[in-house]
Amino acid sequence: MKTFEHILEPSGEVLNLPLFEIDDPADLYKLHREEVYGAIIEGLDKMLASGLDRYPCFAVHEYVFELNRESALDNLNRCQAYYESIEEYETCSRLQKMKDLL
Repeated sequence: MKTFEHILEPSGEVLNLPLFEIDDPADLYKLHREEVYGAIIEGLDKMLASGLDRYPCFAVHEYVFELNRESALDNLNRCQAYYESIEEYETCSRLQKMKDLL
């Protein structure tokens, strides 16, 4: 998978975010659902561990998509619904532990 180099402010840490190159926004989840949910989980995990209120998770072309603490529970619930639908129960358990941290 291609990556997009992003500098995290204010630390200056360089992140290599997953990069999705799509023509139609509707194709993001249609073509890359598992990769997008994986990037969201990783971003939320790093956001919670760092104590930051916002954290980047992936890029589409040159646009960086960020997660924020306010919508973290909603994002975790959507990820959990997806992983339950494909019976990835270990990931569901990990997501539940992340919810408990909120």
